[in-house]
Amino acid sequence: MKKKIVNYKTLTALALALMLPFSSCNDEEEKGENLPAAKVYFNDSDATKDNVYDLPILNVGETETFNLALCKSGVDNTAATVKIAVLTQTELNEYNTVHGKNFTLLTTDSYSISETSIAFSGSDVSKTVPVVFDVAALREEEENAVLPVKITEAAPAEINSEKSLIVIRPSVQEVLISFHNGGEVSKTWVEGALGEVELSFSIEARVGIEVNEWAIDVTIAVDGTYVTQYNEEHQTAYQLLDAESYTLQTSKTINTGEIAASFSLEIDGENLEAGRYLLPVRLSSSSKFDIDANSLFYVKIDVTATVPDADYLDRTGWEITGNTEEVIGESDGNNGKFIHALDDNVNTYWHSQWKNGAIEPPFILVIDMKDAYTITTVGLINRQFDEGQKNQRAIKSGNIAISNNSNAWDSNFWTDNSVWTEIGSFTDLPQILEEQPVNVTPTSGRYLKITLTNTWHWDSKVSSVAEIKPKGY
Repeated sequence: MKKKIVNYKTLTALALALMLPFSSCNDEEEKGENLPAAKVYFNDSDATKDNVYDLPILNVGETETFNLALCKSGVDNTAATVKIAVLTQTELNEYNTVHGKNFTLLTTDSYSISETSIAFSGSDVSKTVPVVFDVAALREEEENAVLPVKITEAAPAEINSEKSLIVIRPSVQEVLISFHNGGEVSKTWVEGALGEVELSFSIEARVGIEVNEWAIDVTIAVDGTYVTQYNEEHQTAYQLLDAESYTLQTSKTINTGEIAASFSLEIDGENLEAGRYLLPVRLSSSSKFDIDANSLFYVKIDVTATVPDADYLDRTGWEITGNTEEVIGESDGNNGKFIHALDDNVNTYWHSQWKNGAIEPPFILVIDMKDAYTITTVGLINRQFDEGQKNQRAIKSGNIAISNNSNAWDSNFWTDNSVWTEIGSFTDLPQILEEQPVNVTPTSGRYLKITLTNTWHWDSKVSSVAEIKPKGY
């Protein structure tokens, strides 16, 4: 049986599907003032035209009961005895041929039907037949395994031939334990000066159901093998946070009636030396339900060194290029070019191409500083528009990277993460005229790349920068 993963937000709908699949016998075609002879049928209004009823079963217990509904229409005072049976494989093969299916029978270990002869009194219009599914056994079934149930007798009533068969196709919906607030959290401070930095974290594990009837023991663990993976994926240089630098709560219970539990993490950052530290946390076990193997939580700690004598670098002789500039549309070509972001004049500016077709974000500016410097901050200055045209103070969000690889100067490598190390980022910078310093992890390199991912400009396809002013040593 194919396993599927279900998010907790869908579980109410699935539960209703189990509780109320065939509860009503008021099919429109069975109504009428002049009642015909009594007929019995499955209420299969939710089934497909091939009489297939897809039945999701949550992996939350040992068994699940499905109430199969039998209905009787027609003359009210007609009593009837109805018999049902599961198709044989031969009969199912005939069904497959007619309907173009490749179903196989569920094994008898996966279900039980305790009642196959159902008595209707004269006043009865519906009866339910409990079908009990063994969840563990269902998990081992083939994906195309079904339970085809047919009405074989209905004496003295007739059988509605169009609704005398229902093919139940159950599938186990896996419930997982995962990090609800998964992803990552980061903190940055200057070495030896914690100030207001909060070093307490809460990592929440959650079970993917809305109603929890069990006490579920969950454990988490630090897994240093993910540091390398993270660095490769993000082109960073984090090191594993030493075990003596933190205290992590590793065992918690999601109590009955609750769907989440929080693990506490305390970091002793006062004595951490300058550097970039990573603490990858993964789910390691659960007493009930599977854990989401893809659910990871990263705690990033950036301790910035106190940098003496960091000042503006002399930009004389620097070169700049990128993936877009406006060469003719700004002041007849006397503005808007790459070099205007390095000319020490805030009244000139680089502008992304807009004339003859805009080049959309991300916008990339690459600077060859002609020598290797340790960059500590990068000052960005908006185009000097007055308040009435504030929406053209366009610098909004982006990131900063550095490289010593000469390929970084080649446009083929501007977006190659193997060439670059990201050293900082910025989000929603204020739309002000003054220089805005973006703090970065002090890192040495010759080539500096500024990537603008979002813009404040009224036209989201363009951006501009008056000056780029790195500090370092």
